[in-house]
Amino acid sequence: VTSEGLSVDQNGDVHDLTIRSFGVLRSSDTPEIEIINVGDGPNLAAGDAVFAAVAAATWLNRGCPSDLPTG
Repeated sequence: VTSEGLSVDQNGDVHDLTIRSFGVLRSSDTPEIEIINVGDGPNLAAGDAVFAAVAAATWLNRGCPSDLPTG
């Protein structure tokens, strides 16, 4: 939502493909998150849902811009 880019050389070979290069916050920079357990069902993988929730929250926080990345 806020940045996107790859560092490439003159041949187009990627040289910077890390989580940080995509603007993902370090865990120490992440604000406090409250988790509310709403059921007793089995644990489920949440990676995609968490990614989508964080992207949506950031997009809303930036005023729902139509041009991405928001910088």
